[in-house]
Amino acid sequence: MIYRHSFKTTGKVTGNNKGFTIVEVLMALVIFSVGILGLTKLQISSVKGNTSSRTYTEASTFGSSRIEAIIANEYDSAALNPGTGNDTQGIYTINWTVTADDPVPNVKRINVVVTWGNNKNFTADYYKAVTF
Repeated sequence: MIYRHSFKTTGKVTGNNKGFTIVEVLMALVIFSVGILGLTKLQISSVKGNTSSRTYTEASTFGSSRIEAIIANEYDSAALNPGTGNDTQGIYTINWTVTADDPVPNVKRINVVVTWGNNKNFTADYYKAVTF
């Protein structure tokens, strides 16, 4: 035996089924707002991280450029005489120190420190050897 059911709607709203209450709408808005505030804080943190990465990359680029200019000189040139030097490019201060026979004879160590902001720095050591 097969039963067939048919449901008819009259199009009328009856009882308490008239839609959402104001309390339900306000709770949904509160939950949505908390989620949006969390995403906003995440976006701000991301922007700060990108800015920090950019400044560190610029500092390392300036330091590497300075060291390449020093290393391009011959081993006995005045630019590679033991001592210190400094330079400023924008917010970055570049300091370098040339040390002879460090760590072994006939090798010069060039230490570069780039500083900026509140005690932030980039440090790199390079070596130049005598070539025969």
